[in-house]
Amino acid sequence: VGSAEQGIRILSLPDCAVIAELGMPGSTELSWSTVLLAAKEAKLFEVPLDGAKPTEMAMPGNRKNGFALSPSGKILAVTAGEQRQEIWTLQVSPP
Repeated sequence: VGSAEQGIRILSLPDCAVIAELGMPGSTELSWSTVLLAAKEAKLFEVPLDGAKPTEMAMPGNRKNGFALSPSGKILAVTAGEQRQEIWTLQVSPP
């Protein structure tokens, strides 16, 4: 999976054939488990693999860079906070 100004591109290995091109130009962080998540600044989006429009997820207003998706794809951990760092966990909608 790669991210660029044009959006997210999913490639097969070893030939690097394009499997899918998805939205989200300018995304800076990606995580893929049972769902594909992409961050753009403090906003976090669920990105459908069928090319449908990404859905913004509700996040704390002071989310910092970095997030982790559980192996099951059901729980998301994000960091937030101004004076003290907090770790928030959120449920991810089922695929």
